[in-house]
This record gives sequence, structure tokens and C-alpha cells, in this order.
Amino acid sequence: MATQQEKAYCLLPFEVPKSIVTLRREFRVRFQKEVTHENNIRRWYRQFVVSGCLCKGKSSGRPRVPRADVERVRETYQRSPKKSLRRESRELQMPTTTLWSVLRKRILMKPYKLQLLQALKPQDKVARTHFAEDIQEKMEDDGFVERLVSIDDATFHLSTIVNRHNDGAPPYFHSIVRGLLNLVLPQRWIGRAAGEHSPLLRWPPLSPDITPCDLFLWGYVKNLVYVPPLPKSLQDLRNRINRAVETITPEMLQRVWQEFDYRIDECRVTKGTHMEAL
Repeated sequence: MATQQEKAYCLLPFEVPKSIVTLRREFRVRFQKEVTHENNIRRWYRQFVVSGCLCKGKSSGRPRVPRADVERVRETYQRSPKKSLRRESRELQMPTTTLWSVLRKRILMKPYKLQLLQALKPQDKVARTHFAEDIQEKMEDDGFVERLVSIDDATFHLSTIVNRHNDGAPPYFHSIVRGLLNLVLPQRWIGRAAGEHSPLLRWPPLSPDITPCDLFLWGYVKNLVYVPPLPKSLQDLRNRINRAVETITPEMLQRVWQEFDYRIDECRVTKGTHMEAL
């Protein structure tokens, strides 16, 4: 960026006629740098004629974040450096993009996204690969995709924390549950199984990355539910969850299915590797 002295020097050709070539040569000798573009020189001259000053005017872009807000962000992350951007955005009632910009440009901190995954053992990768191959074969059958239903559950708290349950929890893996599925949906359910239980397909362990609800539903609902002002009661929380679910359209579900199909194929090609590790 040119200094005030450099700008003033560049205006001389308009008072004492000089060619731009001559100006460039003299400027390079005096300031040991290349002169700016000719259009900038002419713009500075017009500004000087109109205002009598070469001072930079106020920017017409986005207003600068007040110092008080920057200090609020700094104090928060000094106390809780692991706090997520989304949660801090809700607490400070500050847009996520603004918060990101303050951290990166004003405080010089680099936000990161932490993903916790249980390590896959060799037998887990084999199970995931077999599942991907088997379900892709089933998907070629007429009507299979239309009958496929994915179920899951999560617990939403007033504290803005969402606990996602895993496929090895007792409500899913208990022998009573599997026995009921065998009775009501023989050879028509997909899930963890062992011994005498006979699902249509055996769901591989440690596979949230290919679960439709984890891919889309819980994150989408959370973003709509936990917006300022935050819910103050369980009934308010329930109402927000219901309204969020009602906004899901068939087009959105189609995109979720396309993502599921893509991830299943990637799981097969990579021999069971987690998608987050690709």
C-alpha cells in the first residue's frame, strides 16, 4: 500500500508535465520500489482536487467488529479453549462467520474441528466391507430402496448438548430386542446380530459415518433448535424439534440418500475405512 509521501510524489506529473515512464524511473530511484498502476495515480489526483487531501476514506465494506466484542471472544476462549464455534456463537449471539473472522484475524487463533472416532480393528473393516458389498447387491433389487427405513435416536438437552446413541447400546443390541425383530420382521431387519438371530443384513460396528441420521438429521435439527433465544423449558425444546423436523423436504431426503449411496460405495472401495479418514 502506498504511503502519503509516495502518493504526493506521484501527483507531480499533473502539475509539472512528465511522462509515466519518467515518473516510474524517478519513483524507483527515490523509493526503491515499483510505482503503482497509472489508474491509481489518476484516482489520487481526482481525490486531491476534490477534497484537498490524500487521506484514505472510510471503507464501504463490512463494519469492523468493536473492540469490546473482540475482548469478549478472547476472554471466553482463554477460559474454555475447546468450546465449539457454534456453541460460542449462540452464547455471544454473534454470527459464526464473524466469530471465525475475529479468532483468525484479530486474536490470531486458528479454530479446528475435532472428530472423535473409535479405532477400527481389522475385523471391523472386514465387516464394513462385507456390509457395503451386500447392501449394494440388495439395492439392485426392485423395490428394496423404497422399503429401506433408517431409525436412530438422540437426546437433546436444554444445555445445547445432543447425545447420539451408538449401535452397541443395550436398547439396540439386547437379545429381547433382536428376538422381537426376528418375530415381527423375520429376514427383514438390518442390525447388530449374533447367534440364532437372522437379520437381512448384519450392521457393522463403529459405523456412524454410514448412518443416515448421523449424516444429516441430528446436525440439521440441532442447528434449527438451538438458536437465540435458546429454549427455556422442555416443552419449548420439544416444540422446536417438531418444527425443525417438519421443515425437511423430499428433496433433502433424496440428497441424503445420494450421500448414503456414495459413502457405501466408498466404504467398499476403501476396504472398510472410515469416511472421515479419507
